[in-house]
Amino acid sequence: VRLEAAIECPGAAGYAVASSDAGGNAWGSDASVDDYADLAAAVTAGVGATNVFLVSESMGGLAAARLVSDRRIEGLRAYAGIYPLCDLDSVYDDFRESVDAAYGSAVPQALADLSPVPLDGGVPVLFWASPDDTTVDKERNADVCAAQVAADGGSAVVVETEGKHLDPSNFDLAALLDFFESSVG
Repeated sequence: VRLEAAIECPGAAGYAVASSDAGGNAWGSDASVDDYADLAAAVTAGVGATNVFLVSESMGGLAAARLVSDRRIEGLRAYAGIYPLCDLDSVYDDFRESVDAAYGSAVPQALADLSPVPLDGGVPVLFWASPDDTTVDKERNADVCAAQVAADGGSAVVVETEGKHLDPSNFDLAALLDFFESSVG
């Protein structure tokens, strides 16, 4: 349910990692996207970084995808999603009350705009998703959004994992860091 920004620190041996709870609403609403963009800007300025990478998990994928498509983060080099939600309609029936609370009367517009979130090929993406995940359907989310990026000539990879939502096979730090390092250039 979180989205994090990993920011490569110049002259350092690692990354500065920042995370936000998006004001308690990571359904990709304007407020959640603004919180993440503000966090990335503050941390980037604080460490003097020029390379920013997004990592999202589950419903944080909606805000991350909006940040990628809106180009709201200066220095954004890549986006990695762990069973990322890219299509709000794909989970609306199961999470109606929470989504309604996040969007109020704007739910119909949110469903139209975020089903799926439009992504282009400008930022490379790497997603981990399982066909056995019954919470965030791989075909309607990771596969569709990766296909959008690829259709626009960008780099998009979906790593097929196993198990249900939260399965440990979705977490591969070494592959994540390799992806980030290969995205700088």
